[in-house]
Amino acid sequence: MACDRAGGGRRSTEPDVKLDLTLTKPFEYNTANLIASLSFYGRHERRRGMTLVTAPVSHSAFNVAVVDEPASDEADLLFRVNEASAHFKALGRGWNFYVCEDMLDQRTAHRLDALLDGMGLVRILDAPGMEADELDPPKRSMPELRYERVTAPEARQAFTNLICIAFRIPYATARVLYLPEERWNTPLQGWVGYADGDPVTCAATMEDAGALGIYSVATVKEHRRHGYAEAIVRHAVAVYRQHGFAGPLVLQSTPDGRKLYRAMGFHRTTRFAVYATI
Repeated sequence: MACDRAGGGRRSTEPDVKLDLTLTKPFEYNTANLIASLSFYGRHERRRGMTLVTAPVSHSAFNVAVVDEPASDEADLLFRVNEASAHFKALGRGWNFYVCEDMLDQRTAHRLDALLDGMGLVRILDAPGMEADELDPPKRSMPELRYERVTAPEARQAFTNLICIAFRIPYATARVLYLPEERWNTPLQGWVGYADGDPVTCAATMEDAGALGIYSVATVKEHRRHGYAEAIVRHAVAVYRQHGFAGPLVLQSTPDGRKLYRAMGFHRTTRFAVYATI
């Protein structure tokens, strides 16, 4: 799942209002970690029951609203959607809407597509929120890769190119979000894996809300089916473990990644619905 970053916009416009980080339910800390990762992409602010992320680019995937507190009913949810819609409409931008279905009552969750269709939002992804306490041992030999953190210019360029190709993000957008050095002065960490000197895979990690989130896992098409994505995820997790991180691992899976993550020991604990303006 790729996300957008905003130049110079790391801090919330409401710095005194923070999410409760004493979270114990999987859907709570999965959602909080997701929000922290998306905040890499732009100026972020909390409004009633939502976090809005406004990017320095117009691409809708990087202008995002996420439900961050349970909605009491349909009216409560639609109030939040209306507020997000007004925010992004004033900027002339399309946007994406993320909602964890455990934040909704059963009736609202069941009617979600119909409710949001009337707001000009269409579901583009069902993303299981997955978790693992530890990764299962690999079922095959892992390829030998050279790993780099996304800090040096070469690694930033490689990460930008990989994201651009794998997620079909226009290069003009990707370079704004991932290429500048200052973009990476955040808790989100990027990783690039090299095979025989060529960048072939990437991932990003976010430690927040007591969990380690895994994001932006991608391998360019011609290098898939060699275990590169699994290898870079295992490498990143091992680095955090070596530095003392002991919490759970969380992610929101795309359809392409589910088989891999299940094989690595992840199981579904919740589900996110992702919508985009049409």
